[in-house]
Amino acid sequence: MHKSKTVTMAEQKSNQDSLTWTHTSSSLSAETTGRPARSLEMDCHICVMTGNNKFTGTKVRGLWDTGTSTTVITPAVAAKLNLKPVGNMNLNGVGGKRQSWVTIACLRFPNGTVAGPFYMAVQELPSTDVLIGMDVISMGRFLLEPKPDGGTKFMFIL
Repeated sequence: MHKSKTVTMAEQKSNQDSLTWTHTSSSLSAETTGRPARSLEMDCHICVMTGNNKFTGTKVRGLWDTGTSTTVITPAVAAKLNLKPVGNMNLNGVGGKRQSWVTIACLRFPNGTVAGPFYMAVQELPSTDVLIGMDVISMGRFLLEPKPDGGTKFMFIL
């Protein structure tokens, strides 16, 4: 049995609901009270392996996005880690098709679990540092459900 630990209390910009994040060694969870969550954002790290299973990274704000297949980071995040292009890809989004360069990095969750390394698209994002896409989400079990009080409960089991 894993002991739960509250890691942060943050105001969601989109609906000003209080979003409380907790985690164990194998899961992340968050919930709102009284009103549904309009977005799920969390602090995490984009990182690269430096050798001997050690990572160096930068703290980012990640937005869980089940509508994107590939995780996307901003050019500023890529520059902080000196990430280099390894290819290109077309991104199909709300604004249409866009060409993006691709790099390789890892995502470290608040509970210390590292996902990756995997390909990440590099593109300007309007309101966050990272869109956490289905390439990461499909690595675990993603649960999102309404609560009886009108709030939202989220869980990601790794």
